[in-house]
Amino acid sequence: MKERALTAFLIILGVIPLFFSLEYLYLIIILAAFIISLELNDLVSDEKYPLIIGLNFAMIISVGLDFIASRDKLIVFGIFLLVFVLFDLIYNDIGFNNLSLIYTVSMLVGFALNAFVSLYNISGLLIWYILIVNYGSDTGAYLIGSRFGKTKLIPHISPNKTVEGAIGGIVLGGILGVIFGYFVLKIRELPLLIIVSFAMPIVGQLGDLFFSSLKRSYKRKDFGSIFPGHGGVLDRIDSLVFSLVFVVIFLRLGYMGIGF
Repeated sequence: MKERALTAFLIILGVIPLFFSLEYLYLIIILAAFIISLELNDLVSDEKYPLIIGLNFAMIISVGLDFIASRDKLIVFGIFLLVFVLFDLIYNDIGFNNLSLIYTVSMLVGFALNAFVSLYNISGLLIWYILIVNYGSDTGAYLIGSRFGKTKLIPHISPNKTVEGAIGGIVLGGILGVIFGYFVLKIRELPLLIIVSFAMPIVGQLGDLFFSSLKRSYKRKDFGSIFPGHGGVLDRIDSLVFSLVFVVIFLRLGYMGIGF
């Protein structure tokens, strides 16, 4: 527990400079992309394939910007993502071979990382909003689930997650999002703010379950071990990936009064 808490504290210290230096942000994005490419390669193979890792890294870095710039492509991407995830959660079978799986997940991660940069360029406060909702939801799910959780959510994918914990996460993440969005971001479209703030934890939990399913299908507990007590980079950003995609699509459709 102490190891996990210390690692979390160090991660927070490492994240704070992101909001003061664009160069540091790009460095972290590139480093994260490289580590994720290694984690995905290790997930599906016991051997290292430099060419595959290199192509995967390039895909993560490059994909996403064209999608983000086009509203129609964003809608198509969102539909694809929803179908892809629901198919996996219902049937617990991605249906892709190893190489196709690596590149499909790489596209998703690449989109999310580019979304992070795009939102950062609009306002660092938007990133704080997403982080507060996302990790506030994680905290609420853990606190409520560990104390009151009795009904298993999807036990064949994540045996420790409960319906009570999921609801607690949605409530806490949503409340924090509404407070931060209204008083800090100054969003006055309150109904839309409430919808986004409470929908984001749901989307984030879908992302968490999807990546849990991915690990379980390869009989892995974590994607990596770079963060002691927390696993790999993908273990830390699994729900955040989906939250970023969701917010970008929502903003690109012209809602919430924020230009994009």
